[in-house]
Amino acid sequence: MLRGAETLARAETEAHIRTDNNTIRKTFVSCEKLNTTVDIHLHATYMYANTIGTVQRTIEEVYSSVDTWFDKPHAMRAFRPSNNGWTIDEILEHITLTNHFLLIIIRKGMEKALRRSQTQQPSDGESDLHFMNVVCYTKALRWAHPEHMTPQGKESPEAIRHRMRQQYAECLALLGQLRNGEGSLHTVRMSVGELGKIDMYQWLYFLALHIRRHFDQLHAAACEWENHN
Repeated sequence: MLRGAETLARAETEAHIRTDNNTIRKTFVSCEKLNTTVDIHLHATYMYANTIGTVQRTIEEVYSSVDTWFDKPHAMRAFRPSNNGWTIDEILEHITLTNHFLLIIIRKGMEKALRRSQTQQPSDGESDLHFMNVVCYTKALRWAHPEHMTPQGKESPEAIRHRMRQQYAECLALLGQLRNGEGSLHTVRMSVGELGKIDMYQWLYFLALHIRRHFDQLHAAACEWENHN
């Protein structure tokens, strides 16, 4: 997990799922520090347990991995690849810019989903996450990013890292608020890759997959720098 992070978000709840004669288990969601894993304990029959578990693990894994790039040497992070592509620092900034705009949509969608949950019950089943894995592969899914997601190089790596850690905490906090399947109650159209209307779990998953999408680009820039030094 990410180290040395400040307390950025907290979402805590307790819930009991009861059968006819006994409580199956207690669900506890806590997001206090970025070096603390948010533990969403869910019984196998708990609504959207597999979806929530997959989204949580993916968010944790990609953020833990991408955070390590800030510790690379400055010369490596500032190196411009021969194809005139983005530097590592620019890739990291692009990720935070993309996260910023995705989270605006996710926040609004989550609010609508929670309002609907007051009068609607989520349907049985799970969100389809498998079909979205194509997002990770640049050759399989072309995506020309909007101009407002282009890195400007005006902020320090420290500021970008701090924002990325804030976004990480917010992702887990938002997921924690959708622990009872509420995230399935509202969908928003995703134009990228013709993914169509996807629910709030899928939007959070998309955010994590977009980060993973840039891993090959990060490694390629680092390898080229190492070959030059």
